Amino acid sequence: KQTEKYMEGERLSPLEVDLDISGFKLSGRIAGVYTESLLQYRYARVKPKDHLRLWIHHLVLNVMEIEPYPRASLLAALHQRSRQPFLWQYLPLGNGKEILGVLLEKYWLGLVRPLHFFPESSWDYMRMHVVKNKSGEEALRSARNAWMGSDFKRGESEDLYHQLCFERTDPLDNEFKDLASEVLGPLFEHLREIGT
Repeated sequence: KQTEKYMEGERLSPLEVDLDISGFKLSGRIAGVYTESLLQYRYARVKPKDHLRLWIHHLVLNVMEIEPYPRASLLAALHQRSRQPFLWQYLPLGNGKEILGVLLEKYWLGLVRPLHFFPESSWDYMRMHVVKNKSGEEALRSARNAWMGSDFKRGESEDLYHQLCFERTDPLDNEFKDLASEVLGPLFEHLREIGT
């Protein structure tokens, strides 16, 4: 129901993507685009990977700048804490190509060696540090909670691939903080909570 007003306009044909950025060729298709915004939704509590997926599509829309495709994006899901329907908006931006280039370089580096980037832990770190304006120490404590988990929630450290790569180390180090900032910093700059 909360998304109805954003779906009132014409639903556009899926956008065919064919881009050359930073030595990479991006091709694919983006669906769910309306005249006012790209709209993606999840019938469950929102996860950082939902934001990351939409963010990448949002960047592509803004790099391509094709009329009549919009340059704003919306994510509808249940709020992580309240479990109520919620909307997040990504605002238009002018430096999408540079941001997308950084993400592609990190992706390429991640094919060579394990990166200290973990969607949930990194998200918690940046949310506390940037959005809540907490100290780096407090933000890292929040990230560590997401990494370790609790009796009620599985931590990212329990992922078998993470255990294989980081079993005898503490990956929430300076590289972790730098990557969280590089990957998620621009996202948080352009993210607005609309509410219910």
